Amino acid sequence: NKASKKFEKSSLLSGKLSPLFASIMGTVPQCGFSVVMTDLFSKKKLSVAALIAVYLATSDEAVPILLSNGKIADLLMLMLTKFVLALVIGYIIY
Repeated sequence: NKASKKFEKSSLLSGKLSPLFASIMGTVPQCGFSVVMTDLFSKKKLSVAALIAVYLATSDEAVPILLSNGKIADLLMLMLTKFVLALVIGYIIY
């Protein structure tokens, strides 16, 4: 809820940089970020492009699994691939 309040006032949520912002934030492993973004979208504070980008970039479940198996290179490649995919598709939608 606190994160939602901070993001509501940001100009990065619906402007030209929204897919980039969402792609970056989606790659950061944290619980509930996609839920916060969905809430902001329901309040019409977030663009569709940013919402899709955040969904595509989120890899929360993969991070602990790959880390526990010691597959750091695989994790970094996954995060980079998801970031690029989210960014490209986010700007296509925008």
